[in-house]
Amino acid sequence: MKFKFLAAAAAAAMVAGAIFAVPGKSQAAYFDGKTVSILVGFPPGSSATLVVRAFAPYWSKHTPGTPTFVVKNMPGAAGSKAVNFLFEKGPKDASTILFSPSKISEEVMGATGARAKHGEFAHLGLVYDKHLTMARTDAGPGLKSPADIMKAGGIKMAIRGRTTSLDVAGMAALDLLGVEPKLICCYRGAAKMFTAIQSKEAQMANVGIAGFRARYQPIMVNKGEAMGLFYLPTMTPDGQVIDNDPEFPDMPSLAGLYKQIHGKAPSGVKWEAVKWVRSAAVRMAVAAPGTNKEAVAALREGFMKAQNDSEFKADFKKRFGTQWIVYSGEQAAGVFDGIRQAKPEVVNHLKARFYSATKK
Repeated sequence: MKFKFLAAAAAAAMVAGAIFAVPGKSQAAYFDGKTVSILVGFPPGSSATLVVRAFAPYWSKHTPGTPTFVVKNMPGAAGSKAVNFLFEKGPKDASTILFSPSKISEEVMGATGARAKHGEFAHLGLVYDKHLTMARTDAGPGLKSPADIMKAGGIKMAIRGRTTSLDVAGMAALDLLGVEPKLICCYRGAAKMFTAIQSKEAQMANVGIAGFRARYQPIMVNKGEAMGLFYLPTMTPDGQVIDNDPEFPDMPSLAGLYKQIHGKAPSGVKWEAVKWVRSAAVRMAVAAPGTNKEAVAALREGFMKAQNDSEFKADFKKRFGTQWIVYSGEQAAGVFDGIRQAKPEVVNHLKARFYSATKK
């Protein structure tokens, strides 16, 4: 399936240069000597924090005026606290911005506590991480291969929240396969989930590739204590689902594992639900609605130039074993508009199956 909004967003990149063409003196004058706080909606030590800390120096370097970027954590409600704060109370001068997982799926689903309107933010850029589901190898009767997950009845899955897109994507993927986990909720960030899995409090989690490569692989996977079961679908800028991803040489795709288990390619509303909620699991860089346009233009320019910095790319790849799929601030509104255009049958399925805590 192709996501049309992604293809449209890719086309928008062709005109991004013209949009970025704001006089350098004006931009530099705005941010010269200033400090910008970057909010992350998860605790220190979380994967969400680690990747932003790795990126922030390059963003500062490439933003006209070279503002000092300070990463600050505002954990709470699986990331919603920071998103709601910036939407409702964020300063209009870009002295505080946010680079953290969006809550767009919760907005569409009407989940309790989802107050931000993502289309109203001042979009600076967004990125897609790659996600996977991992498990302890001693779960159930023991896992020797990913397909053995079908034998692990009642496996305990650690989640950040029952309506968090990253966790819902993992739950929807297991639902597609026919696995019914026992949910262990609610962990404040990836670091606490990792500790829970190490201690056997939980046996499975849906995680980003950066956290998997930095934590699970060297400490558990390489010792045979855990394995990556499958990686979830990620869409490219032209709307294609990535399969046979070279960044995952050690595990199958969800579609590949489904075909191995069920003898056919995945299809139907459950498969469409997985793809939609994955499209909603985006890490967004935003400023408060109504933020100064001069500041927004400078931050957008810095965001994209930093993403294309060869030193940043090499450093990020070395640390986390991956590269982000990147969209500019100008493209972001189209991405969010496309996410809102979920098929009614997909929305109804997800509401009935996972989003039980919804507004009335």
